[in-house]
Amino acid sequence: MLGLIIFLPDSGYDKYFWVEWARYIRLHGLSDAYNNPGINYHPVILFIIKGYTFFLNNTINYTNINWLKVPTAVFDWGIIFIGLKLMQKHKINLQWGLLLAFNPAFWYNTVIWGQFDSIWVFFTLLSFYLADKGKLYHSTVAFLFAINTKIFALFFLPFLILMWSRLKPDTNMRQTRFPFFKYDSLGAIVVKYIAIQFVILLPFLHTAQYSLYAIIQRSTEYYNSVSRNAYNVWYYFFDNPVITADTNLLTPTIIGFITIYIILLYYIFIWPSPLRGRVWEGAALISLIFFLFLTRMHERYAHAALVFSFIAFLSSPFIKGVDSRLGGKTGDLARGILPFLLISLAYILNLEAVMQTLNKSLGYSINYNSILFNPKLIATLYVISLILLLYNTLNTRKLPSP
Repeated sequence: MLGLIIFLPDSGYDKYFWVEWARYIRLHGLSDAYNNPGINYHPVILFIIKGYTFFLNNTINYTNINWLKVPTAVFDWGIIFIGLKLMQKHKINLQWGLLLAFNPAFWYNTVIWGQFDSIWVFFTLLSFYLADKGKLYHSTVAFLFAINTKIFALFFLPFLILMWSRLKPDTNMRQTRFPFFKYDSLGAIVVKYIAIQFVILLPFLHTAQYSLYAIIQRSTEYYNSVSRNAYNVWYYFFDNPVITADTNLLTPTIIGFITIYIILLYYIFIWPSPLRGRVWEGAALISLIFFLFLTRMHERYAHAALVFSFIAFLSSPFIKGVDSRLGGKTGDLARGILPFLLISLAYILNLEAVMQTLNKSLGYSINYNSILFNPKLIATLYVISLILLLYNTLNTRKLPSP
């Protein structure tokens, strides 16, 4: 795997930014990073880039910048590890983990593209996992790192708040002699949370030219098109969403997304329905809805939907019914895994249609204008996945409980 990460030919597009940013950070220091108007990523990524410049003594170039893929791949394996822990929890054969570990769509983002989406997805997934285990404080800290990696992690915050609201502060953490911290009260957790956030931002606090809000705005408003090559529903309505501004669409789509979100939260956490308590399925649904219907989406933002759809499958009755002698049918298994497989197919086709790595780097002769890479077809695969996810979640009462 390490050999693939370092030596496999890549697209070479985004790594031009990493080279520029790494050179700037090495020359001016991490604390001056946001004075470069081209740097629009959040602090955790900049810490990783700084670590890369610290360990690399040579001149930063377009070959050795590939070493930045290594820390990202660690988070990829972290996602797989959480999947394995969930399989152990539900007494599921660990061989199911191969579906993710050897999934080319899962690895494309890191190995080929050299992007960092696995990092914020890992921290978000870790926050869900720790909340599911009753670890309130550790879950909030994991989410803190998620939003300091990618602001889009905030879309999962309402889910987590409702999960956290049902937990008590951890009582097994080290106690202190100060009464306020004695039992790790909620107030103490908030203070610790603020302290960690302060430490993360500390290197950048002296930068007067840009406020924290400006950095967030810079990252979210870098492109204002209907779609940044995310083959979602907007390709049904526009010939080329990439060059179409979303001026009149951004606010209505956000309002619509929030409305759907509130309804989903209500049925998962409050109303006694088939959705009640199905947090993993809800996270998969909301991540796919987020990708399909909001504007300004990049093709890479389906990474969260890929991961959460797999975790939802692991935690569903579909796999337990077949894998743990509870009498499930093979048809149930196929129906449970199909959304993840369709998202995987759509995701890798979307990534390859944009990057065209098979042609540019590996010397193949692929027709990217063929039906296989048609944006509307890929969008349809995503839409079918969404429908199947919702259908499966609403039709699990007759299956064994996870």
